[in-house]
Amino acid sequence: MSVLEKLKALDEQRALLLEGAKAEVLANVHKAIAQLGELGFHYNLEPIHKEWIHEQGLGLVKRLSMRRIMARRTKAATVVA
Repeated sequence: MSVLEKLKALDEQRALLLEGAKAEVLANVHKAIAQLGELGFHYNLEPIHKEWIHEQGLGLVKRLSMRRIMARRTKAATVVA
């Protein structure tokens, strides 16, 4: 087995491990959110989507948040954490 084949096999193994870990963590998160709901605190879990939008002929701009869009419109400074 060549080095390249070994690296590809390790990449596949890593992807499977990450997928399993993600599923486990998400199950714990959903369980915690359900418990919060039972206490009267209602939350929804939604993934963050980065969208590409066309803005006034300036080309494609990555939109990260509504706060950044509003800051741009009001010419306010933005802080990247």
